[in-house]
Amino acid sequence: MYNHATTGTAGNRVAKKQPVGLRKSKRFVVKNAGIHMHRPGLLKFLTKPPGQVSLVNLSNSGLQLMVTQLLKTGARYQIRLSVPGARNPLDIRAAVVWCRIHKTFFNRTYYRAGFRFADISHEAAHRIKKLEAAF
Repeated sequence: MYNHATTGTAGNRVAKKQPVGLRKSKRFVVKNAGIHMHRPGLLKFLTKPPGQVSLVNLSNSGLQLMVTQLLKTGARYQIRLSVPGARNPLDIRAAVVWCRIHKTFFNRTYYRAGFRFADISHEAAHRIKKLEAAF
């Protein structure tokens, strides 16, 4: 998503792409975090699991994951984030904002996907803020 803005003098205009809709929250990394995700609802057993998943980074408003399957933009997932040293995992609902190819390695394609939190409890938001302060 880009806005095309023009800069320069009247006779010398140059179009620059400026990103729109990027997250404004600070991103941080939680090492050795465990991720489990599935589609919410009664049909979760009929949907194909997203394959291997690992956490790239986390923020107050969302997270970025590395996955082995292309995810559909707008799809909602129930995500369980297990943090080392934490007694209970975080259960969060999030929607896919973007998903694109990151790299292909030994005939396997890896994707990076950005998620925005859809329904997050006050407790989960508080725990994420505490994680951010720790990292």
